[in-house]
Amino acid sequence: MSWTAHLRIAREHLKASRFDDSLKEVNQALQVGGDREYTVYDCRAAVYEKLGKPKSALQDVKNVIKLAPAHWQGYARASRLFLGVRKLDEATTMADMALARLEPTDSVRRQKLSELKDEVAQSRRRQIYHFGKLPVEIITAIFEMVAAPNWSRVFTLWAVSKHWHNIALNTPNLWSTLVLTNRHPLRHAQKWIERSKGRIRELYLRSSLSSMSLDLHGMQWSHLRICKVDNHDITHYVGGKSKLRRLSNLEEFQAKNAPNCDIFLSVPDPKLRRLALDGVRFTWQALSDYRTLTSLEVRHAASPAFPQLISVLESNPMLEQLILDCDEATASRPPSDPPTLTLPNLHTLLLATTLFTYPFFELITMPRLETLRLSQIRMVDLRPLLEKRLPLTLLALNGCIFPNADLLQLLGLTPTLQALEVTRVDGVANAVVEALVGASTPTLCPALRHLDISHCPDVKSGVIVTLLNQRNPLAELPVEVPQQPAPARIKSIKADGCPGIQLNAVPWIRTRVEAFSCIYATKQAASWRR
Repeated sequence: MSWTAHLRIAREHLKASRFDDSLKEVNQALQVGGDREYTVYDCRAAVYEKLGKPKSALQDVKNVIKLAPAHWQGYARASRLFLGVRKLDEATTMADMALARLEPTDSVRRQKLSELKDEVAQSRRRQIYHFGKLPVEIITAIFEMVAAPNWSRVFTLWAVSKHWHNIALNTPNLWSTLVLTNRHPLRHAQKWIERSKGRIRELYLRSSLSSMSLDLHGMQWSHLRICKVDNHDITHYVGGKSKLRRLSNLEEFQAKNAPNCDIFLSVPDPKLRRLALDGVRFTWQALSDYRTLTSLEVRHAASPAFPQLISVLESNPMLEQLILDCDEATASRPPSDPPTLTLPNLHTLLLATTLFTYPFFELITMPRLETLRLSQIRMVDLRPLLEKRLPLTLLALNGCIFPNADLLQLLGLTPTLQALEVTRVDGVANAVVEALVGASTPTLCPALRHLDISHCPDVKSGVIVTLLNQRNPLAELPVEVPQQPAPARIKSIKADGCPGIQLNAVPWIRTRVEAFSCIYATKQAASWRR
């Protein structure tokens, strides 16, 4: 069989995408005299191109151009192959040489080659490093914005390229957050202080950090704004009580199980804005010396006497967040004529695990309170809240004792409520859901979207089904003259630890609400049945 016959069969196989068979035929064509014909090499180059072997295809294209330098085919295929391996200069040169060998009247092939050159130019534009042309000041500002939410992103930035590495390494603001653990703390602190030029803005001392002597030499304490310590004495690291004035610009301080915290809090003229104490010893009188607090969080500490608490709140009238999760103490009788107090900016309040004998809601006015959480309080008097008409968006009652009627009346006076949590309470949650279903005018809690009634044994699945039928209908019913706006759809319901929820009702409930949680018991709690 002649080489022309083998070439014809090879082209047929190529059209049918039988590339292996086509390669066999074209190789036989080369063995029987086709090695002097450029069309045979061009066919095998096409097969190699389809098989994803650009190097072999370029070798055959080289033979095509050698045997037929005046023909355009070899140059055109070479241009496509060079584009595939990202050799853009060679691809452009081959395309120009192919255009030079085309007939002026061959407009179709000229159009295809022009499109190929446009594709090469587009690939070239994508490879241009435009970011590197920006001034270093702008790149630095971008890096700081990227690393601001999470300081660890600096490692991602400096690993991109050598250029980025050098910029990140020489930008002190990127190294202004120092987190010390038990992993090479001395070397870690030395590198961070050096790269930040000593201007550490945030300092975190984790509990895993050993109590060994830590050298923070070179750190400019006046630049420190946020300090969070866990089981560490910040006074020791600063250099003793006499050196605490170095922290004159500190804005936020968080201490957990930290020793000698009372020494830190006794520094005169404090300027903190956010203070969080968890399991530390201190005196409430020391907190009365603060004047600029916007957030105060105290957990696992002795409950203050009511006059002490009032003194702290009077000294910090601009509080926006107040969290008191104190240990129970001996009940103290409030003064006969207690003062009234207004906290105009307070939007978040949490009171937990206290005897709560104070007339808190009676004496303190909070016109902007949006989040109210009460947890593990033996007796809560909600009646003072009825008169204040608070703009609450979240109300959470966890393990508290209160009259049902007071809560239902409060819900009726809070149309802005979007999230309601009544958990670990018996004999209340089911009545609350029934009230939400009731046909009262106006609708109770029309803006409610999230409901949590976990660990309430009185809750039944039927009342939840009725609530979702009313609040989350499958389709909006046409109303000629609506008397009042439709209530918001319930987005999530949490009913963990509620044995009254029937198992066969759970799939239907999940079709009506975006998120529904109903965990009857944890593995540990249910293990005794196995």
